[in-house]
Amino acid sequence: MTIDIILVSLAYGALIGTAITAYFYNRFYKKYNTQLKEAFRLLQQKSLIKLEDYYFYEQMGMYGFGFRVSLIKIIMKGKAFQLEKNRWVTPEAKQVLIENFDWAWVKDFYKLLACIMGLGLVFFVSGIIIKYR
Repeated sequence: MTIDIILVSLAYGALIGTAITAYFYNRFYKKYNTQLKEAFRLLQQKSLIKLEDYYFYEQMGMYGFGFRVSLIKIIMKGKAFQLEKNRWVTPEAKQVLIENFDWAWVKDFYKLLACIMGLGLVFFVSGIIIKYR
């Protein structure tokens, strides 16, 4: 009986925590979406990427935000990487981004994603244990 109360409390705590982290995800989106749009447009103007490399995810709004941030994170590593069969993003893209924008927030965004995944895992495991107990 006591273990059930603990497990239900864990599940509800994880659910509430997930709602809180979703709120912070939305705040990241509202605060940095414009910066991401400007960064990708600048890279496109300098012919370092093409519109179709990010446009679909830009049109998705908040749901595509994480993908665009991950693309920026890959670019910020400063290594060439392949986007399509015959197209590569060169290390020059990193220099363009560093010169024009502050990307310190990306690290915090990834911490938030790790927190969301951890809470989701706790919620999932608690649910499985409660169901099959």
